[in-house]
Amino acid sequence: MVNLDNPELFFKKIEISMLILVFLGFLLCLFFSKNLIWSISFLSGGLLGYLNFRSTKKEGITFIKRVKENLKVKKNFSIEKEKNVFIFKIYLKLFATGIVLFVLISIFKLHPVFILAAFFLIYTYLILASLKYLIFNRILVWRR
Repeated sequence: MVNLDNPELFFKKIEISMLILVFLGFLLCLFFSKNLIWSISFLSGGLLGYLNFRSTKKEGITFIKRVKENLKVKKNFSIEKEKNVFIFKIYLKLFATGIVLFVLISIFKLHPVFILAAFFLIYTYLILASLKYLIFNRILVWRR
């Protein structure tokens, strides 16, 4: 059972599962389509999504810990500044991801559908895994 008392363990399990999904998808794409460009597109999109998640992970863990600490100390507190900085950094990373996607599609001539399919696979898996732990393990950020 994973809980948010140790978010590093939670995110480590998510990371390993993401990498397994990306490489499994790459092999399936290579096996069924027999098109190397499509398979490399899927792999590059999946790795791009993984790197995007990994770059945000450390800040997310820090944000979760700060929220938990502040909830224990004060009942009415404001996390607006921290939340705004965190969201701003996420938007900057998404902008950089867009530039990398543009380069992969326009210069390297990779297939955009497979890049985006793998990229969205990563984030869909992240959402589903988080919901699984939230619903079935009853993990709540504000639990004391």
